[in-house]
Amino acid sequence: MPGWNGPRTAHNRGTPRPYQLAPDGLWTWFTSPVAVFHNGATYCGYVKKNGTQGITKYVHATGSATAFELATNAEIDDHNNPAILIRTDGKIATAFSIHTESGFRQRISTSAEDISAFDAVVSDWPSNPNQNSYQNLLYLSVPGRYYNMYREGQSKRRAAWTTDWSTWSAPSTWVQSGILADKNCYTKHISNGTNRVDFVFTDMSPTENGNPLPSSVFHGYMTVDAEGVQSFFNSSGAS
Repeated sequence: MPGWNGPRTAHNRGTPRPYQLAPDGLWTWFTSPVAVFHNGATYCGYVKKNGTQGITKYVHATGSATAFELATNAEIDDHNNPAILIRTDGKIATAFSIHTESGFRQRISTSAEDISAFDAVVSDWPSNPNQNSYQNLLYLSVPGRYYNMYREGQSKRRAAWTTDWSTWSAPSTWVQSGILADKNCYTKHISNGTNRVDFVFTDMSPTENGNPLPSSVFHGYMTVDAEGVQSFFNSSGAS
């Protein structure tokens, strides 16, 4: 699991030095953030080949890496890699799924910027009727909320929020594949960190059993006001 060490300078421009975050790990593109950079360190989450979910902290100034196992009872599935978010208090929040289960799990580091110890695994809203995958964590400062945007089943994108990581809101559906309800919906997000989340998504997987499918790509965005009211718009700004 390689990474790239440091900015390009006059001495290393064009030849970044590889470094190892983990000797054994993989992730899926649709869980996010897979890795975050904070105060000189990169934090990266992954699933090992035995199904264990892990997190590594790499300190760029010293070139040192430490790792922690978040869960050891998951199936071997790249859907299950953890999303990582640095909270406003500096603690590391992680969220991950077991692909064959409903709901998601979370673990929070006990100290800021330290992955040597985490609180116990907590399972949240395990009542969704379908399998859960592709956790996406983000923070919006205007309502002061942490959000988890995830996929339920194959065709729904759902979202829930929390302020304290103890109690989560009821999940709401914000994307539903409209052509074929059982086809995969894939989404990527980016947030301004304040009050807006932009996302692109497909209405289905581009292939099935090696055969092409008529998948399309869409863009939209969500805004949230100070009271937490969510509004959704297409690329032109129409709601």
